[in-house]
Amino acid sequence: MEKILVSRCLLGHKVRYDGGASGPFDPLAAWQAEGRVVAICPEVAGGLPT
Repeated sequence: MEKILVSRCLLGHKVRYDGGASGPFDPLAAWQAEGRVVAICPEVAGGLPT
C-alpha cells in the first residue's frame, strides 16, 4: 500500500499559521482510516510556530 504525505491542517488539525484548519476532507479521512496517510505539519517541521 502506498503512503500519502498530507499536511495536518488538511486533516482538520488546528495547526495552521492562524490557528485554524482547512479540513477534514472526506477522501483524506477515508485514506487515513485505511492507514495510508502520513500526517505532517510543514510549518512545525520547519521550526515555525503554529
